[in-house]
Amino acid sequence: MAQFFGVSLSFVEKFLRLHRRTGALEPDRRRAVRPAQVDAATSAQVQCWLEEQNDLTLAELAERLQAQCGLCVSISCVWRLMHRLHMRRKIKILHASERDTPTVLLARQQYRTQLAACSCRHLKFIDESGCNIAMTH
Repeated sequence: MAQFFGVSLSFVEKFLRLHRRTGALEPDRRRAVRPAQVDAATSAQVQCWLEEQNDLTLAELAERLQAQCGLCVSISCVWRLMHRLHMRRKIKILHASERDTPTVLLARQQYRTQLAACSCRHLKFIDESGCNIAMTH
């Protein structure tokens, strides 16, 4: 029967067990969904926090919810809240804030001019693939 309907054998066994127990073929009624811990006011508060400081992590948001709103929520609960608010938590792209200032642009241009006059035989290359940038926050 399972092969005929393209379902697993365990599904058929559960279905037959349900039929023997209840006499019906409908699944058990759905369990009640737990109400959300985070209400509209708390959602608005989270949005305000992110407008003030947009690089907060999910863990930091959970800590703020605990400290300021008295809600003990998991990181996955905060992630679901962010999903409901259509807000994404992206990985930060690291770069120096002063890299596009006129002084730095001039220094970069002067360095390239000096480097052009250098012979490639005098250059040494360092492999930095093993660098750890985990402590950036």
